[in-house]
Amino acid sequence: MDVIIFIVVVAVLVFTGVFVFGRSDLFVIRLTASGARKHRGDPPKGFVDDCGDIARARKIKAGEIHGVRKRGRLKLRFSKDIAQHHQQNFRNAYALRKKKK
Repeated sequence: MDVIIFIVVVAVLVFTGVFVFGRSDLFVIRLTASGARKHRGDPPKGFVDDCGDIARARKIKAGEIHGVRKRGRLKLRFSKDIAQHHQQNFRNAYALRKKKK
């Protein structure tokens, strides 16, 4: 009987951990040589096209942009393929396209 209770408690803790500490990505955009594509989630309308234009202009061949919820706000997180000095261009485009509350 004690083993069953232990298993149930562990299962509840695991599921709680998954929901509390699970993926916080709201969207993921993948950049390739052919452009930008939405991989997961729901980015603001027009933002994917803007990302493709920026990547083409800056000659970025690959990378990912993640929209991550942190402290109640959405932040953009970039893969290491996107240089630090190019990241601000994507942040500016996001600020123009983000959904109003």
